[in-house]
Amino acid sequence: VVNVSAALRRDIDNNIVGYFLALPDITELKKLQTNLEEKVKGRTRELEEVQKVLIHTLAEVKAAKKKIEIEKNKAAAIIANLLDPVIVVDNRMRIILINPAAERVFNLSHEVLGKKIKVKKKEEFSLADFRDIIKVQYKVNKISEETSGKYAVEEMVIGGEERKKEREISPFQAATPGYQKGVQIYKVLTADVCNEKGNCFGVMKIFYDLTREKMI
Repeated sequence: VVNVSAALRRDIDNNIVGYFLALPDITELKKLQTNLEEKVKGRTRELEEVQKVLIHTLAEVKAAKKKIEIEKNKAAAIIANLLDPVIVVDNRMRIILINPAAERVFNLSHEVLGKKIKVKKKEEFSLADFRDIIKVQYKVNKISEETSGKYAVEEMVIGGEERKKEREISPFQAATPGYQKGVQIYKVLTADVCNEKGNCFGVMKIFYDLTREKMI
């Protein structure tokens, strides 16, 4: 392969008397150019394939994110509509969720979200650890004969006055196991919040209102 270039040859009177021809050998240069073009084409094809994969992956990620968001909203809606209070903390013991029932019963607001619970024993995670968060007056009784997974079941008693001395109470009061009019009694279950793969990202407390059953 040669590269042909030509130029006119003129005399002193500017008459054409011939031509200059140059034919340099560009075989090796042409081979290099051809190889380079093939490499560029091959690399371009690779990049196009990578781009297709990335676009497909991005679409899958967006779909998965949308699905997660939908499931998250469903879960949030379900918890928000529960009549029983629910409080959820993350693995760092910071409150990440409270439902309207918890706000109403415990006089809480969204300002408590992000606040850290000072847990004395993480393996117990007692409701007593929430006294800095829950401002209503309450006492906690542990129901030792029951368990909720690895956590003990507790009983929460809100409000009410101290019982009178045994000699001053009525037969009805004596038959009532330590509870008086005006109190609220909750059975408190504690459970880890985990996904289907077993990865846990928090702990939740669910409060079941037992006031009517206890009074009966």
